[in-house]
Formats: sequence, C-alpha cells, structure tokens
Amino acid sequence: MSVISWIVKQLLELYAMLAAVPFLIFPLVGLAIYAVGKDKKTAIRRSADVTMFFLVGSVSATYDMVFHTELKGIWLVLLLLLLMTGLFGSVQNRMRGRIDPDKLLRTVWRFGFLLLVPFYLLLSIVGMIKTMSSF
Repeated sequence: MSVISWIVKQLLELYAMLAAVPFLIFPLVGLAIYAVGKDKKTAIRRSADVTMFFLVGSVSATYDMVFHTELKGIWLVLLLLLLMTGLFGSVQNRMRGRIDPDKLLRTVWRFGFLLLVPFYLLLSIVGMIKTMSSF
C-alpha cells in the first residue's frame, strides 16, 4: 500500500467517524470558534458550515440504510444542492442583474444545512423504528 492510498484511507475513515455524529460537531466547532474569537454570530455560522460538510455524508448514508434503493442518497443530496444553486442564482440574477458566486455558494451551503438537519433527524428516527421493528 502506497503512502498516498494510506492517507486517503485514513481521511475517509476519519470523515466516516465524524459524519456519524454531526449533532456533536456543531456544538464542538461552535464552542471552539467562540472561545477563539468571542463572536457568537461567527461561531454559529462557521459551525453550521463545517457541520454541513458532514451532514451531506450522514444524510446520504442514512438514506441508503433506510430505503435500500437503487438511487444512492448522495446523488439526491447533490441534486438538491444543484437545484438550490439554480434557484438562488436565478433570484440573485433577477434582483441584482448579476450573480455573485461567493454569496450564492454561501447561501446554498447554509440553506442546505437548514434542510439537511430535519432530513437527518427524520431519517434517523425512521431508521431506528425500522431497526426496532425488525427484532
């Protein structure tokens, strides 16, 4: 095994472990950022940004475990993010006459966080109920 493949494997395992507990990542990152900068608003925004990165994997994996379909959850999440990018980009273009890519991506990323949190909770509850009912 080469060094690069070992590093990639370790990073994937770390991501999988952190994506399993996104509900812990939000407060931990928020507290760390608040401890450094003492700005509550920035801490909440940054912790939502970081948590969103792990929610994408978590919601995708939970969807796959709950529904066992041919369509993988990652493609649904990416489709949702792409649709939101198109919608928000269209709104931004109509309102300002141009698109600001930084603001557009930040908006989509944070709105995606607001959408994926309820999906994560719902899929987790459904998964627990399905698992308990199979015993």
